[in-house]
Amino acid sequence: MFPQASGTLRSLLSLCFALSSVVAPALAVPTPAEHSSPWLPRSLKSLFEPRDTNPCGGTGFVLKNKASYPQTFTVFNGKWSIVSDPIKTITLGAQGSQVVTLTPGFVGHVQRGAVLPATWVELNMVPGGSDGDVSLEIGCDGAATVQATGAGDDQTVWGFTTNVNQRCTGPKCAPADAYYVPGTYEDIGGALTSATDVLDISSKAPVQAFEQQQLAQAYEYLLGGTGTNQAISSNNCLIITFY
Repeated sequence: MFPQASGTLRSLLSLCFALSSVVAPALAVPTPAEHSSPWLPRSLKSLFEPRDTNPCGGTGFVLKNKASYPQTFTVFNGKWSIVSDPIKTITLGAQGSQVVTLTPGFVGHVQRGAVLPATWVELNMVPGGSDGDVSLEIGCDGAATVQATGAGDDQTVWGFTTNVNQRCTGPKCAPADAYYVPGTYEDIGGALTSATDVLDISSKAPVQAFEQQQLAQAYEYLLGGTGTNQAISSNNCLIITFY
């Protein structure tokens, strides 16, 4: 192996060669397992994990006005509340938005203006699972939607975005007898609208037939009962949009 070296030197070189065959494998970089994941410190892992940011900063909802003109909205307190218990009034400019803060456990609804009939977005701010839905049972004065915001929540937009109450002519337009007639007494609570383009309460046959043709019970309450989905937000913040 080492022909030119002396006996002693040959012995030393042979020993070194033998040791190298033992030490080298021990110092070799291990090969990662085929399916192993790269290790990251916890501080770096957090950068890649979804964060549950709450756009409300607490319990409440982000109110949006998608109309091309200002609109005023009212929040009413109480389950199946009527327009005798308003707690907040918010006016938004065209395409405006604002955070509306509510107390944990709040139950009520928000609507355009403060008169009926009107489209309702009903609220039940249960801590850890606040929910909202769109209801046309007390009339329809335009489109509205509601959506959850919590990370991991179902963020489907429930409700509808087309103002089906607008008067027009054609197969997709409401019949004349589906509209509320101003000055007509209806025992639905609160002050009644003077507007002429508002669909009446959904229990009336012409209204019910039209809304069932144009909309879906799964997305908004056309009638009471079951089958309507709710936006359920684990962080107690909803997004409510009126059109």
